[in-house]
Amino acid sequence: MLQQRVIPLITQHPEFEFCTTTARGNPSGYVVETLHVVFQVFFGTTGFRECLVDVVNRGSDADTTGAIAGMLAGALYGQEALPKTWQRALDPQIRQACETQARALVDLAMK
Repeated sequence: MLQQRVIPLITQHPEFEFCTTTARGNPSGYVVETLHVVFQVFFGTTGFRECLVDVVNRGSDADTTGAIAGMLAGALYGQEALPKTWQRALDPQIRQACETQARALVDLAMK
């Protein structure tokens, strides 16, 4: 589904071909390398958990790649795609703060 939308984009803009073809390893923290890895994993996986596990297990700047990929995959797959075991492991106060901030960002975007 997602790849069906990405392929025409790559056809029009071949500079983005790395998203589906070029294997990327661990990013150094340089934003271009970070986004290459995130996009490759995001476009090359089919679910939230698969995307996050793949990108974080590449190591190096895993906190940054995980955060970016998590935001993209979360927006695409929705909250119901987040593994329940991961959600239960969150501190309840931190979870509430994240939900409050997310709602405020959505409200702001809707204005």
